[in-house]
Amino acid sequence: MTLDIQTISTQAAQNVAVQLGVKCQQVLVKNFGVNDIWVGIDADATKTDGMARIPSDTAQVIGSNINSVWPGMTFDTLYVYSDEAETDSVEIQPVQW
Repeated sequence: MTLDIQTISTQAAQNVAVQLGVKCQQVLVKNFGVNDIWVGIDADATKTDGMARIPSDTAQVIGSNINSVWPGMTFDTLYVYSDEAETDSVEIQPVQW
């Protein structure tokens, strides 16, 4: 068994779509960069509406309602936004699917 971890680079002032390869309820996002990032599960989300801020050198679990009675409350794409481009600054790992 291998860990399914992706390391991505951010782009200045635009969302980076990350295909997770599995329908998830939760992912662990680690920000190793020097800039804050914003993470969401909706393609239309913005850093001020629908995204969670993850400060520099911080990790956070992002997820849908895991106690939902609807099994469709999953996502397979994560959107990462940053004001500045940084190389290999974000690590993403599905933790519940």
